[in-house]
Amino acid sequence: MGIGFFQNYKKDLQNNYKINKDNVKIFLIFSIIVIILFGKLYKMEYATDTYQVFNFSEQEVYNQFASSGRFVSAIVFKFAKKIGMKEQTIYAISFVLAILCMILSLVKMYKIIKIDINSKVLKILIPILIVPNFFSIELFLFIEKGIMIFGILMCIIGIENVIKFWKTSNKKYLFFSLISMFIANCSYQGVVGIFASVLLVYILKYSKTIKEFIKNNLIIGTIYSIPAIIDYLLVKFLYKQNRLNGKIELIESIKMLSINFLKMLKNMYGLMPKYVFILVILFTFSILCCKICNVDKKRIHILKFIYIFMGISVFAVAPQILQPTSNIWLVPRSTYCFASIYGILILYLSINYTLENIDEKLIILISIFLLIFQVHGFWLIEKDRYILNQKDYEVTMQIIDKINKYESKTKNIISKIEVYQDLSIKYTYDGLFAVGDMNVKCYANDWSIIAILNYYVNRNLKLDYSQDLSDNFKNKDWNEFDDSQIVFYNDTMALCKY
Repeated sequence: MGIGFFQNYKKDLQNNYKINKDNVKIFLIFSIIVIILFGKLYKMEYATDTYQVFNFSEQEVYNQFASSGRFVSAIVFKFAKKIGMKEQTIYAISFVLAILCMILSLVKMYKIIKIDINSKVLKILIPILIVPNFFSIELFLFIEKGIMIFGILMCIIGIENVIKFWKTSNKKYLFFSLISMFIANCSYQGVVGIFASVLLVYILKYSKTIKEFIKNNLIIGTIYSIPAIIDYLLVKFLYKQNRLNGKIELIESIKMLSINFLKMLKNMYGLMPKYVFILVILFTFSILCCKICNVDKKRIHILKFIYIFMGISVFAVAPQILQPTSNIWLVPRSTYCFASIYGILILYLSINYTLENIDEKLIILISIFLLIFQVHGFWLIEKDRYILNQKDYEVTMQIIDKINKYESKTKNIISKIEVYQDLSIKYTYDGLFAVGDMNVKCYANDWSIIAILNYYVNRNLKLDYSQDLSDNFKNKDWNEFDDSQIVFYNDTMALCKY
């Protein structure tokens, strides 16, 4: 039985990855798209977290990731530290892995949907709308980007195996899906919603009766939740101090999530103009209405549409319920699947309704418009990332120069830093795009100030507040770094963030 199990799996892999002209063409098309969207990030760039990751020891970097349930990152980065891998090499490997996993995710999504869709253009366009969506950019702005995108690939593999189960009734595919989803959760929990979101369309396809609909929902719910629960319990059991510690006030959490969800729906974190996402969703609904105007049981068709929209919305924000109420934080990377709604709804319409020539042209036109806007937005964010890093570097060099002069003059060695703030803190530099944790300057948070200074000065400076110098800074309001933001005494530097 065991030999037959693996022989069948080997045949599946051979059929999936058989090289032919069509596969090469699709691979090249998706490669070009991914390079256009993310290729500018090939040069080393830093998130605020990156400086801290590079400062950590082997065990510290393992604990940092593992205590968040990201065990794949924990193992990989601990190994990189252990063998003394250079930072530039770590970044290059992570970037190449992210690009490759994104391309493979697109190819696999294409293979999943191509049988159900007649339009050659939509076969290619739909995976692009779903996988490297508007929220995917933030996943590329962390040092562990390769593992985050690997998590997406694992989700797509999970989708593929569930659909194979529905086609063959062979339960081995559910096992494969369960394993891939556990790996996805251990890579980055913020992307796992894409698994269930895409499968909502296929639940409807493979459910001919209410009983089958309920059964298929339970299957997806089980595969989605069991790996997440195991990952959650591992963190709770292994790490007493973790992000999951804290009080959960259910009513307050639901209220916060509802408010932030509506903000996300309207603004999309500023990654597209306000209300545009609502308009494109209404566009898909208008196509649905045109398709069902002459059919019976219109209510069922509308309910199916709502089921997909509401289901994806829940998968995007509901996991935050497990966070302590004070830690709830909706950002693009943690609500990744929500930005795929438009693409998934187009997939649903393409599978279930005959799209006339005008319908297809309208979908393609609007989709291309969105993609052009997306490319422009991504390029702007990527350009601003390097400007941000340069400005952080310049400020850091000025501070280090001040430290060196003080130490040379007084013979006191700076080992402690006190951080204060002026009247109004800015979380990025003027003219740069920032949202959530994206493109936030290091000199906006106490921990990241310590991280970047330790990274460039190559010592172990500690936060300390033995004196209260807040009166020196509370009435100041700087827009740029100024020498007067620093006060030295003994072995301590007081620094005012601005």
